[in-house]
This record gives sequence, C-alpha cells and structure tokens, in this order.
Amino acid sequence: GCAIVKDSFEDLFYDYAKVDFAEMNDDEINQYIKSKEPFDKAGAYGIQGIGAKFIKKIEGDYYSVMGMPVHKLYHKLKNL
Repeated sequence: GCAIVKDSFEDLFYDYAKVDFAEMNDDEINQYIKSKEPFDKAGAYGIQGIGAKFIKKIEGDYYSVMGMPVHKLYHKLKNL
C-alpha cells in the first residue's frame, strides 16, 4: 500500500499480486534455507533473488511483490 500526503491532501492506494510457487523437494527447500535469503523477506522469498527460480506464475503487479506499485504511483503523481 501507498500514501501520498501533503497538508490536507491524502491519497491512499494499493496494488496486489498473486504469486504461485512450484512444488519444492526437500533438497531445494534445504538449499534455499542455507542461502539465508528467506530470513529477511516478507513471505520468506525474494522475487528478484534466488526465490525467483521457484515461481511458476505471477498474476498482478511484479513491483508490488517487490514492495511498491511503481506504475500506479507514477500515474498518481503525474496526475497531481
């Protein structure tokens, strides 16, 4: 989610994405844990990191998964 706030102006908005992971075998899970990538990520994966190889499909905005709906934010700011 995002907020654009200045003085009395406020615009709150969000975007979302559904991420489908492939099934992982025990070796893949253990290797991923050993990489330490899942320990500092919301959802325990980095879509732009090692976790990317386990992603089968994304429905929605890729950048929302990374943390901010860049396209939506750009258009909101452009139209101010």
